[in-house]
Formats: sequence, structure tokens, C-alpha cells
Amino acid sequence: MADKKVTQLTQVTTLPDTAKIYAVDLTRAVDDQDVQIDKSDLVSGAVEGDRATITNVIPITNIAGSNYNFNTANPETAYTVTRNSIINQFAQVFINTLTKPTLTLGGVTFTEVGGIGWTASTDLYLYLRDLGVDGIHYAFLPKAVGSSGGGAVDSVNTQTGVVVLDTDDIADTAINRYTNDTDITRLANTSGTNTGDQTLSNTSDASSHTATLSASGGSVKLIEGTGITLTTAGTALDGTVTIDSTGGGGGDVTKVGTPLDNQIGVWTGDGTIEGDATLSYDGQTLRSSGTGGTVASNAGIVTNWLTVNTASGTAGGSASLFLDNNNGQVYEFYGDAGGSFGVWDKTANAARMSITAAGAVNFNGTLTSGASTVNGAISVTGTVDGRDIAADGTRLANTSGLNTGDQDLSAYLIDPTTTAGDIIWRNALGNIDRIGVGAENDLLGISGGDVKWVNPPVNQTLSNTSDVSSHTTTLSASGGSLKLIEGTGITLTTAGTALDGTVTIDSTGGGTISGSITDNQVAIGATTADSIEGSADMTYDSTTKTLTLGTDGTAEDKAIIQAGTFSVSLNDGDGEFVAQGDFRGGGFATFGGTGTDVLLDNGATKPILDFTSETAIYSATSTAITTLDCDTFDSRYQILTANTDIQWTNTPASGESFVKNLEVVSTATESLAFSTATKIIGSFVSDGTTVNLITVNFANYPTLGLRITVLITQ
Repeated sequence: MADKKVTQLTQVTTLPDTAKIYAVDLTRAVDDQDVQIDKSDLVSGAVEGDRATITNVIPITNIAGSNYNFNTANPETAYTVTRNSIINQFAQVFINTLTKPTLTLGGVTFTEVGGIGWTASTDLYLYLRDLGVDGIHYAFLPKAVGSSGGGAVDSVNTQTGVVVLDTDDIADTAINRYTNDTDITRLANTSGTNTGDQTLSNTSDASSHTATLSASGGSVKLIEGTGITLTTAGTALDGTVTIDSTGGGGGDVTKVGTPLDNQIGVWTGDGTIEGDATLSYDGQTLRSSGTGGTVASNAGIVTNWLTVNTASGTAGGSASLFLDNNNGQVYEFYGDAGGSFGVWDKTANAARMSITAAGAVNFNGTLTSGASTVNGAISVTGTVDGRDIAADGTRLANTSGLNTGDQDLSAYLIDPTTTAGDIIWRNALGNIDRIGVGAENDLLGISGGDVKWVNPPVNQTLSNTSDVSSHTTTLSASGGSLKLIEGTGITLTTAGTALDGTVTIDSTGGGTISGSITDNQVAIGATTADSIEGSADMTYDSTTKTLTLGTDGTAEDKAIIQAGTFSVSLNDGDGEFVAQGDFRGGGFATFGGTGTDVLLDNGATKPILDFTSETAIYSATSTAITTLDCDTFDSRYQILTANTDIQWTNTPASGESFVKNLEVVSTATESLAFSTATKIIGSFVSDGTTVNLITVNFANYPTLGLRITVLITQ
């Protein structure tokens, strides 16, 4: 290329995908401005316009324009747009949708311009043009030649050509009314002067007259005559109303006043009835609301003057009479099938009194009465005012009747104590005796069979100078001492009570303690035989649980384990460090808290094998723009719940690279895009079941910069 001028180069209109393009990059160093770039990296896809079938992702990646779904309209209503950010690249999609499509691309503004606007269920072209930082402009264009937003009607109720509408094509609703043939006939048969209010007079021999009244109302007036019958037409909404004067009684009945709902009519005289305000019946309750009223029988006979029967009027049922004081308190007087009578408190839902058919009377609650006489025996079950009457009767029967129960037994009782704290006991002679209060710290002991206070021995010295095998002494509970002098094979034994044990000191074969021992020093064998001494270079603090080796802080302050294989384990509860070796030049250290194993060979300080657990993440939701942080996971299982464009943060720095693994499955037909990827190999299957295995290689080359390569397999 350096040997030719630009004007000498061959002019072409197309380039193969493998072609390279040479250019001058003035932003680079002077001696490194001649550069080359693959055609596939400069423009993604074919340079010429292409025709492809898409679902819900619209790529704007062709400067010559792309026609999608050329033969079959796309019904999708939500599209994700991808682009190369090259100004004036455009795309056109053949659509026919039920709702207006939506367009999304993270951070990009979509502006509708021109066109005829969107129309439901209409063949349209969705046109999009990339304007770079100004976003993407789009418009809806007609597919049919000469069509526009206000074009001619193509069809009516699926009819085409010359269409004749009849009543079947119009819904008879409140805002869409039509007149049918029946309505026209009815109007033709109407005189135009008839109001519908007719008066019929039966003055001829005709047996009947028929009149049709308006649905909105009307009246029929009947004059004189007997045996007059009024009958409706008998439709579903009508019935038959008959007025027949044949066989009727003589005279007229006239109401007095204005009776109210549920009032019962009573005669006020010959031929007049009025509603009684104090007597009403609502279908369930007969109510008398007057004051001081009386229910009486004929001729003053009081027997059976008010009877309440069962609903059927037959024996074996129950009947009730309710008394309501209109103040929230209702009582039921009832007679049941067993012949019992009772009073039930309906308000408290509790029985108050009952009388059985045998005459037994039962009261529930407190029975309050004045003076009364009871004839016959009274039987009581339970207690009366907390007393068992039957038991009290037995106790009284066993009493002589002469003992008042008020006796003074003080003459028969003797108190031998004289001072607070005295103890009463039975002595060896079998008599009650007193032990006075002892002195402080005295012990209660037995001497000669008697209980006595004794002073505890303090600071006793026992010398084993005789053949006696043991000496016994009792020390005060507040303290004391026992001194053992000389002798061998001396054994000190406690009494062996529940709180005591056995302490043995045996001088046979004993050694000595050499030097001085300070706090926390560990005892080790001394140079003198049978002796121990404290080690200044080994201490143990039981409070902090710390074992310290060495005291001067030099490099020699270390623990050395020799001979054979060794293992040292340090564990603080959160993680464990284990060092092991076999003194043959090899070994390893395990860091249990971090999950890392480091193997060292022949004392090497560099790890030759490093196992580090990776981070796996599961996500069951996604959004249109789903941003993944490369620092937070190594493997990820992602379920798509929306058409998703995956973008990245924390990509590698210059000169670094790494790989991330994804398993992605759609819920139904959700699509997946990688708008920031450099290259995508393979295609995503969005059928709701297929798991797509996706490997993303991130490499930030010092010369080329960041490249993101996506490999999709199933």
C-alpha cells in the first residue's frame, strides 16, 4: 500500500468478510499511525441490506439498512434494540400487532417522528434510524400503497366490496338503536291519537271486552254489573287477577284512618275497619305494645283463657311464650315434649327455673325468699355454704353432748427450754432433756452416750512415736492446721463425707523442688535427680490460653519438633491452620478457614498448587438491562423473566483476563442480548426449557483494549 497513491487504488462496492481495511489513526504515535482493522470488527453483519426473520430483538447494525420479517408480519409488542452506535444505520420491520409496540435500549432515548402512527391489527412498517447521541428515531409507515391514517374502509364485519348493512350488523345498545320490521308494523297500526287510557262499559250482550294498556301505565274502569272477571294476558311477567261479585256478602267495608305496615285491622262499627297501633303481626311475632292491657276469656272464665299450641297443634312438641320488655331483656316460658315447664333467660342464654312432670322444682342461681315453711324431708347433694351437712351430722352423733370443747391443757404440758436456741432431746435414760445454747464455733458431739457441745481442736501436733497406726483430729469448720513431723509413709485421710474426698501425702520416693518458680512458669525436670524447677523459657497463661516459648524475642524463640513425621494444628474456632511434614524435604500447610491448600516442596517458599473455591450465584429474575459485577461471581444460573440485555461492570484491567460461566434459561420466550460484547458465537434458544451454556472471555489487551467474546451452546 505504501507504493501506491490513494487515487491508484481499485474502486470496489463490496468486500468479503475476511477483508482487512487499512487506515491512518492520527491519535496514535507518529511512527505508529498506519493501522489495519478487520471488516467484521468495523461493521457487524453484511454491508448490503439484508432480509431476516426476528422475534423481539431488532439489530440496527447495517448502514445499508436491514429489512426484517419481509414476508410475514411480526406480532411482538415489546422489542429490545441493539446497535453499533454508527450514525444513520437503520432497520425496517414488517409488523401487525394488537397493541402499540414498545422499544427499549439501556440509556437510549426513542423519539417517534412522522409516519401515520400506529393502528391495531394493521400491516405497518416499523422504521428505526440510529442518530448516535441523539438517540433513535422511529416511525410507523403504511405497507399498502396509497394508504394513510384516514384511508378508505377495507371491510365491514368481514364483508368487502359493496356492503349492505342490516339490523344484524348493529348492536342494539343504549347508544346504538335501530327500528326493526315489527316496530314499523306496530307504528303503522296505531292511529296516532289513542292515549291508551280507555273506559269500557259493559252495556251490551258481549261476553267480554279486551283492552291493551301501555307498558308505562294505564287504567280500566268497570261500571256496575255482577260476575265481572278481570284477566291479564298471562305473559311471563303477568298473572291473572279476578274480581268476582257472585256469592258475595252484602254491604260495603270501609277503612278508617291510615293503617301502618303490620297493624292488625279491628272493627270499629258496622262496615268499618281501622288499623290498631297497639296490635301488630310481622309474620313471626304477634306484638301488643299497649300498657295495662288484659287478656281475658269470654264470660270471665279463667280456665284455658290463653293457650299456646305447637306449630302442628299435636302432642309431643314444645311451645313457648316470649316476654320482651323492649329493654334488651327477653324471657321464654316454655313447655317441652317431656311435660316440663321452665323459664329460660334468652338474653343471658341460661336456664333460670324448671318444673318437671313429676313435680320437681329446679332453680339456677340465688333463691331469695322471706319466711317459709317446708313440709317433708329435705335432701341436699353437695355442700351448703361450704359445709358437708352429712359429715357434720355424723360428727355430732358421735359427741356425748356434755363436752364443750373449750379445755385448758396447759397443766399437762411442760416447757423445759429457758433460752432461745435451746435443743430438746431424749437422753440415755429415756427422759426429755435440754441442751443449752453452745458457744460460737462449738461443735455438737457425743460423749459417753450424751450429746454435748465440744470445742474443736486447733493447731494440734501429732507425732508418730508409738506403734499406734493412726491419729484422728477434728478441725474447726472456720479453719485450722495439722502439722506432720518426720516419719515416712505418712497418709492424711479426710472423714470421707459427701462433700469430702481422700487426700493422701506419701513421702516414700519423693523428690524436691529446685530454685524459685514464678507465676505461669511450666515445671520441667531439673538437673538435680528427683527434682523439678520452673522454666523461664516456657510459660502458660490459663486466662488467655496462651503458651509462650522463649522470652527474649529473638529468632531462636521457636518450637522445634524433631524425629519422624510432625503435625502442628492451630485452630481459633473460625479457621484452622495445619502444618505437616516428614523431614524428607516435603510438606504442606492447610488453611481451613479460607479453603486454600499450599504445598511446599524441599523447603520451597512458593506454592506449587493452590485450590480456591469459586463463587456461584443463582438468580430467578431479570430486567431489560441486567448488569452483572464480574467481581461477585464465577458461575451464575440466570432465569430470564423479561427480554434481557446483559452488561458488565468491573471488567479486567489492562493486561489482565478472566472467564465467567453462565447457565441461562428463559421462562417462556424471553430473549437474551449482549450489547457490549465484542463478538458473539452461537445463538440463544428461548423456548422456556433449554438451558443455554454461556462462556464469556474477558481480555484487556494493552494494544487492542478490552474484548468480550461470548460463546453460546446448548
